[in-house]
Amino acid sequence: MKFLKTFVRHTLRDHNYRHLRRLNNAQYKEIMLRNAIPDSPCDGESDWLSYWQRFGVKVSPRQYRVFHHYIGSNRHIVPEEVCNCFIEPVLCPEELRGPYLDKNFFDRLLPHGFLPPTVCRRMDGHFYNADYQPIALDDQLLITLLDGFSAVIVKPSFNSTQGDGVELFQLDDDGRWYASTDHKPLSVALLKARWSGDFIMQQAVSQSAFTAQFNPSSVNTVRLAVYRSVADDRCHLLGSILRIGGDGSIVDNVHMGGRFVGIKPDGSLGNTLFSQYAEPSPLMQTYPYLQSSHIPEWDAIVAFGNEVCSRIPHHRLLALDIALDTDNKPRLLEFNIQFFSTWFFQYTSGSAFGDYADEIIEYCLKNNPTRILRY
Repeated sequence: MKFLKTFVRHTLRDHNYRHLRRLNNAQYKEIMLRNAIPDSPCDGESDWLSYWQRFGVKVSPRQYRVFHHYIGSNRHIVPEEVCNCFIEPVLCPEELRGPYLDKNFFDRLLPHGFLPPTVCRRMDGHFYNADYQPIALDDQLLITLLDGFSAVIVKPSFNSTQGDGVELFQLDDDGRWYASTDHKPLSVALLKARWSGDFIMQQAVSQSAFTAQFNPSSVNTVRLAVYRSVADDRCHLLGSILRIGGDGSIVDNVHMGGRFVGIKPDGSLGNTLFSQYAEPSPLMQTYPYLQSSHIPEWDAIVAFGNEVCSRIPHHRLLALDIALDTDNKPRLLEFNIQFFSTWFFQYTSGSAFGDYADEIIEYCLKNNPTRILRY
């Protein structure tokens, strides 16, 4: 029975790998066309292929060619599908992901003040208050729970990737709550109609003046890649970027018109903005009136990220989305333990695994099946 389960799991993984490789090849071909990147061998490519094919898979050189265009030769440039299928399952075991994928679970994991305050939540079809006490939510109670708030965000507690299902509700001058997208009044019936599954309602973060200068309509977040080392069991920053929403958008997702810029180890921003297709534009030309290009309270943000990482005991590789409030204090919006989005960092600074690339890769090689996959 154990052999059968292992066989099925590996077969599904292999199928998923081939599927992701096809999707990524098409994506990176589009990036090459948009940025006039030659789809031909480049410096260090043979070494890179040999390095990554140790996982027993066929690796397309296209990703290397794209990232080489931006950051130069680097054998540690991570192929997305290898990360998804062979690295994430080792560092973030699939059988232990369960509750960690549920945003309604975050308040159970993290200390008070780490997250935006919760108004209410729906879990398994039932309503609860911020303290997980069951409530019979009606419009009157909803307005009571909203007392003291002026804007809230509602989002699915599962699978709100790329900003899907995220909506802003605001309080108008007449004391009425309405949806920012279509101005429909907030009610329990509207919540049930728009979110068929579980969701969480939280205070909308009033963002730092620093992040607001890039785009005031969206809460622009710092994405930290954090790794809890298999060698010393301490949390380490691998890389970071600033995500900026598109004009008029309430989310900073790059797939919805947003852009991103790398953050250097000292907290200062890089010189180049990127779109989802890696189309570059100069930061200072795009924002000529930028008052500062250094993330405020950077050391506190890194320490915050490491503290969050230390409180996620079953998973070692996390991507954290952090907002800065008006006092420049970090607030965690979410953490990700799958689909690590290595590409963010590999346009801006280097390998997504930074100084820990060899440690991560060697550990995952040792803890993955060694059979050769046929493609």
